[in-house]
Order: sequence, then C-alpha cells, then structure tokens
Amino acid sequence: ESIVTIEDPAELQLQHPDVRSLEARPANNEGLGEVTMRELVADALRMAPKRIIVGECRKGETFDMLQAMNTGHEGSMNTLHANSAYLAGKRMVSMVQMADMGLPHDAIVELCSVVDIIVQAVKERKTGKRRIDHIAEVVGVKRNEEGVLSLDLNYLWQYNKATGQFEWVADRFTRQEVFMDEGNWVPPGWLKC
Repeated sequence: ESIVTIEDPAELQLQHPDVRSLEARPANNEGLGEVTMRELVADALRMAPKRIIVGECRKGETFDMLQAMNTGHEGSMNTLHANSAYLAGKRMVSMVQMADMGLPHDAIVELCSVVDIIVQAVKERKTGKRRIDHIAEVVGVKRNEEGVLSLDLNYLWQYNKATGQFEWVADRFTRQEVFMDEGNWVPPGWLKC
C-alpha cells in the first residue's frame, strides 16, 4: 500500500516500504515559495496513494482531506486537537468553514460524516504519558433540540480510570462486518454487539 504523509512540520517517521512525505513550508523573505497544507493535499491526490495521513489539520485543509476520504482514500487518517470525540466532530466542522467554500452548515456536517472512527488521546497530568481515552465511530448525523445538525457518535471503548482498563461500552458496532471483511482483527467483545 502506498502512503503519503502531509505535515507541518514533518514529525512522523513511518517505517513502510512505500511512503512519501510532503512538508508544508512558509514563504521566504521575498514572500515566495510558500507551500500550504491545502496544496499538499491536492498534490497527494495526484500521486494516487492508497492512504493519506495528514499530521495535523488546523484550517481549510480539513475540507480537502475529507473530500479525499470521500473519493476512495479509505483508511486515510488525520489528527486534530480537541478535548473529546464529540468536540473533534465540532472542530472538524469549524475547520471546513475556514476553507471558505461557501457551504452551508448542514452540508459541512454531512461531509464530516465520511469519518469512520475517532480515537481520543489524552495526556496524563501526573505522568505526562499519553494514552487513549475513548474510541467512537461516526454513525451518521443528527439534529439536536435547537435543530442544529451534528455528527452522531457511537462510543465503542472507554478508559476506566478506576480499573486502569480499556472497556467495551457499546451495544453495537455498525462497522463490524466491514472491519472483518477487510481482514482486520476484531476483539471477541465486539462480536457480542
């Protein structure tokens, strides 16, 4: 599988036989030579990789990344900073708005629903170590009481601070068959849902 990474700055050190790394850069002193994350996402699509990994989405490149995911680049990944899976969904919407494409809010939320899984990592205050806090799947979109559309999440796994264990918390996993058909390992607990 060919992989293209897009970062600003380059930090990933993927050990893979077919990986190409693209790195954004600012303009020089004359204001020339800038290469933006959005341009790099477009360049990556021309390379026809199996997977695209964006090191961190911060602005309008989120729109391009979601478009790529919606056009057959399944298994692509990106990171963004948020305090929960729910807030990551809201942040994706606001970052797509930064692309200035003139899309209405509902269309942006629908575009964000192309994301399958959100993995929330946290940094432990006491130890400074990072760990996964929860994993949620995006199962669609929903309207709240005020009529605002947002991502509909199904929380799958949650870290239990009392036991120090990662626990299955879902009563269903809508992508279970897809995971298994693709040859992915599915823990025995997933088969109960």
